[in-house]
Amino acid sequence: MFTGHIYEVGMVVAVDQARIAVSAPKAAAGALGSICLNGVGLTVVQTEHETDVREAGLTAETRRRSTLDQIQPGTRVNVEAPLALATRWVVTWSRAPWMAWARL
Repeated sequence: MFTGHIYEVGMVVAVDQARIAVSAPKAAAGALGSICLNGVGLTVVQTEHETDVREAGLTAETRRRSTLDQIQPGTRVNVEAPLALATRWVVTWSRAPWMAWARL
């Protein structure tokens, strides 16, 4: 699950028809499994902790329906990391309950 908050700005180091590799030090240190680049959720297939690079798979459908088809190496991208399993979010009630989130 992603929050919509940009975790960091990463740099695309490689991209082809099936994969995209992004240098993102904070995200590379986080949980494995998924990453969100420019609002597109992707499955991480490899993480190089020594170089802080995360590599994610791309499908033809993902490329067709997003802007990731236009990205080249050297492009800066917004990076979101998924919420950790231990992170819990609850609603606190106020006049606008959908706006009042509290992190435990």
